[in-house]
Amino acid sequence: MPLNATVRKYSAVFILIIVALLAYALGYLVSYVESLFLLVFIVPIIILVLMHYLGLYGLKKRLLYGVVIVFLAALLIASAESQVYYSTDHPVSASYTTPVGSITATANVKPFSGSFPTYNFSLDISDYKDLKRFNFSLRIASPGYEYNVSSGMLRNYTSGDQMVVYYDAPSGSLPLGIYNYTFTFYNYTLAAPGPINTPLSTWMADSVLSVTILYFIYYEIILLAGIFLMRSIEHSRSYRTKK
Repeated sequence: MPLNATVRKYSAVFILIIVALLAYALGYLVSYVESLFLLVFIVPIIILVLMHYLGLYGLKKRLLYGVVIVFLAALLIASAESQVYYSTDHPVSASYTTPVGSITATANVKPFSGSFPTYNFSLDISDYKDLKRFNFSLRIASPGYEYNVSSGMLRNYTSGDQMVVYYDAPSGSLPLGIYNYTFTFYNYTLAAPGPINTPLSTWMADSVLSVTILYFIYYEIILLAGIFLMRSIEHSRSYRTKK
């Protein structure tokens, strides 16, 4: 059987494989290069193009196979994004004007994820001048747990014009859960995500489904609009040819 005939006969399978590889790669790409996030929305457009050029014709076939292909693409992109999010750090920075001048603060937690490791929560402040009197505190919270770290429990050290305020949460001190934390000083707060104190499998089970559904809805809307638009164009061409 010629290659073209084989491709057309199994067009749905070829489209599924191509889109699966593309979706997984896109998931990793936009996770590491956030400015490219909108690229994820080209997936349904590529599906439409592949349907046309690989010979997947017929409204019912496109609608049926489209649902399966779109769901797989949404699932793979969500899985890739969740894995990258779990395995990378997510520092948060902000600038403030204080009585002693302007400062830039960066909050971070290391490691960002795991199962009962020792977590280091830190607030890195540049151009700190004399901020020790600002009474720092830290709040660590998950949906079912909250822990407040007072100023006396926080440690700090200075290096040049930087000061680092930090707290080490001992291994096993935080129950399993997905956390966020907030540093408070003077009249300011700096909130950041993390840590994810669960195994990767638990995090994936919690996060992938909701993101998959969201992508699936967006993709299906775009795909349906494209399918009916292409059908309308094909009917118009057919009508003009008959005339």
